[in-house]
Amino acid sequence: MQFYKNIQLRTKLIVGFVLSSLITMLVGFYAVQKLNQVNDAGTMLYERATAPMNDLVLVSVNFQRIRVNMVAIAYTSSDSEISEREHRITMLRESIDSAGQRIDASLVTAEGQRVFDKYTREKKSFREMTNHVVNLRREKKFTEAQDLLNGDGREIAQRYQDAISHLVELKVNFGKELSESND
Repeated sequence: MQFYKNIQLRTKLIVGFVLSSLITMLVGFYAVQKLNQVNDAGTMLYERATAPMNDLVLVSVNFQRIRVNMVAIAYTSSDSEISEREHRITMLRESIDSAGQRIDASLVTAEGQRVFDKYTREKKSFREMTNHVVNLRREKKFTEAQDLLNGDGREIAQRYQDAISHLVELKVNFGKELSESND
């Protein structure tokens, strides 16, 4: 204690400022580390859960647009309209494929990959069915094309829609889990 009393006021003030600066620096370093963790968690939430929802909406909407175009193909008598609708379907399929690639890249769990694989199988089945309807229609087999679209085609489309819905549910749950872990 005697040592402390013998130190000049100037030295005491300098030591006090240095110690408070060191403490402030340590607190600041800790805060920056935590802010970086929050930033990383927010980026992960956006990239793995939020952004893929836009792609899933795109897939879902374009799937329904393909269905509408398929009904038009099955019930039209104009070859030019069939060609126009086929072109639209091709464009919608390309959009679905590119969105699907982004969705696949956002998956981080084995369950997510399993659900995506099922989605891919159902998408393939739906495309095969739609191609078959178009071919039947081009061969002027109106009744067969309509029966396929309204029979087995409806079931295939429902399975594809269910696979899309399952992906949406998976992403919503994943986003919720990430959000909770970020707390």
